Amino acid sequence: MNVAQNKNALFREGKELYPGPSFNPDAILDQGLWTEAKTRKRAVLFLLKETHDLQGDLCTKLCPEIELPLRMWKPVGLWAYALQNTRAESKPTLMAALREQDDWKKALWSSAIANLKKVSGKRTSNLTDLRKWALEDHDGRNRALLKRQLAEIQPNIVVCGGVGVLRLAKDVFELEESDTLTRGWLRISGITWIDFYHPRFIGYEFSFSKISAIFRDSLTRGR
Repeated sequence: MNVAQNKNALFREGKELYPGPSFNPDAILDQGLWTEAKTRKRAVLFLLKETHDLQGDLCTKLCPEIELPLRMWKPVGLWAYALQNTRAESKPTLMAALREQDDWKKALWSSAIANLKKVSGKRTSNLTDLRKWALEDHDGRNRALLKRQLAEIQPNIVVCGGVGVLRLAKDVFELEESDTLTRGWLRISGITWIDFYHPRFIGYEFSFSKISAIFRDSLTRGR
């Protein structure tokens, strides 16, 4: 079964629970690029809060043929580029990432996107509402869906984008505590989890350097 079939099977239950366009599937954006990133152990999953007022499949909104909303997705692409090009002995520069627009876009499309809440809602997120949806609604079936999605995507790196995302992810995915969390990251079962900003509310230069520094620290300390 390929990733597209997995995705359809995974979200069939979600579409039954939430019929119509309000249910928002999300997953790996480009399977070929994702496989390439996996071979380099740089397959990045961006775990976000929710899609707000989006209708339909998030992945179709981010395909190469459609112009990207830059305020939201350019930072994500730049962060993906930073993570894919950071080494224990070196960090990439923002100038290099911006030199060719296709570089950060390719980094974005080689990533995966997942929201903790997969139905359309309001234009702002409420952590109490997110927690209820992800942990309690439909007798825990939403939580089971999120756990299956993580298991099937199998990322090397998860970037938790926004206040409270990692805290909620720790409950949803039953992550262990780690003293390295004070440094912005933790490693569980071979996955590096990074506690980070929401992409719409932080400047390029600071966040690019910051996420690269956090990941570089995980490479040197987490060996």
